[in-house]
Amino acid sequence: MAEPLHASSKLKNCFQERMFFRKAPALFLLLLFLMFFSSNPLQAQITSTSNGNWSSPGTWGTGSVPTATDNVVINDIVTIQAGTTAEVNDLTINATGKLIVYGTLIVNNDMTMNFQGNNESEFVMGVNSLVLVKGNVHLTNKVSLNLSSYFIVMGNLTKDGATQQGDIVINDASIYIFGTINENTGLVACDNYDGLTQTNTDDCHSGTETSLEENVDGGIIPPYIVELIYECNPPQITNPGDINSCGSLTLPAISGSNLSGNAAYFTGPGGTGSLLNPGDEITISITLYIYDDAGGGCVDEENFTVTIYPFPATGEIIPD
Repeated sequence: MAEPLHASSKLKNCFQERMFFRKAPALFLLLLFLMFFSSNPLQAQITSTSNGNWSSPGTWGTGSVPTATDNVVINDIVTIQAGTTAEVNDLTINATGKLIVYGTLIVNNDMTMNFQGNNESEFVMGVNSLVLVKGNVHLTNKVSLNLSSYFIVMGNLTKDGATQQGDIVINDASIYIFGTINENTGLVACDNYDGLTQTNTDDCHSGTETSLEENVDGGIIPPYIVELIYECNPPQITNPGDINSCGSLTLPAISGSNLSGNAAYFTGPGGTGSLLNPGDEITISITLYIYDDAGGGCVDEENFTVTIYPFPATGEIIPD
C-alpha cells in the first residue's frame, strides 16, 4: 500500500506542475521556430572581395564558394569558367562589379544590376554559356550587358531610366523572356531592337515561353537546357539517319533513352501532320519526324528523309 504524501511533497509536486504549464507556451513557440527554420533555411549573403574565379574561395569574403541558397553580391570582376556551373538564390551586381560567364549560371530567384554615378555594373556572356534566371531581372538605368548563347528569364525583365542610358549588346544570342519586358530595354524582338543603345551584330533569336517550347519541339533547344528549365529528364531519340529503300519501307522501331512510350513518327514537326507507328509501310519519298513528349516541356524530336526508289529493271543499280 502506497504511503500518503506529506504536505511538503504535495506542495512541491503542485509547484512543478504549475511551472511546467507556465513554460509550455514558450516551449511550444520554440518548437515551432525550430521546425520553421529547419524547413526554410535562411539565405546567407556572400560578397566578392577581390577579382577572381567564381569557384575560388579566395574570391569571396566568407572564404567559401556560394551555394544555391546564398544571396550573392558582386563588387569585383568575377568569372564563371567554362565547364563550371554556379547556382545562387539572388544575384546582385553592383556598380563596381563585373560578372563574366563562360559556363552555366542558375539564379533561383532574382537578378539585379546596379549603377552609381558614372560606374556601370557589367554582365558578359561568352560563347557556349547559359544563364537561367528563374525570377525577375532588374536593370537599374546605366548598366552594360553583352549577351551570347542562351539567356533565359522565367520572370520579367525591367530597366529603369531611358533607353539611351546603358548598353545591351547581342552577340549570337538566344534570348527568351517568359514574363513582360518594359520598353526601356528594347528587347522586344531580336531582329528588330528598339532604342539607340542596342546593337545586333550577329544572328540571334528571341521570344517568350511559347517560342521556347516551339524550339524545343523543333529540336533547336538542347535537351540539357530543357532539363534545367523544367526540372525533368527529357527523352533522347536516336536518329536512324536518311534511309533509301526499293519499292517501300517498313518503319523501324524507335530507339533512344528516357522514352515515354508515346514516341511516334509524324509527317510534320512538333507532333503535327499524320501519325505513323513502327511497322507502318511507306511507299513515297518523304521527310519524317520522330517526336516524343514526356510532358512538362520534356520533349525530343529527330527528323530524317526516306527516299523510295521504284523496283529497278534487270541489271540496274540503285544507290545505297
